[in-house]
Amino acid sequence: MNEFAYSVGQKSFYGKAETRSGVLYSYGTPVASMENHCFKRHWSGHSATTMRHVNAFRHSYGLRHLAKREWDALYVEEVAK
Repeated sequence: MNEFAYSVGQKSFYGKAETRSGVLYSYGTPVASMENHCFKRHWSGHSATTMRHVNAFRHSYGLRHLAKREWDALYVEEVAK
């Protein structure tokens, strides 16, 4: 388990966001991942804090910021086991 160190506007997420095997966890919930150079959504919800985690995660892969409407439009997939 790795604390997700990159953040936007703060030094860290203080353990609230972390990655394990390419999966982003926000508050312990798997919310997104990068698989085969493809960003995938795994959480059907939305919160401002989790979106900061998601966008920092995307930035670490060189991807652009997602607006709420773009996040909402993504298909939600179960996390691969």
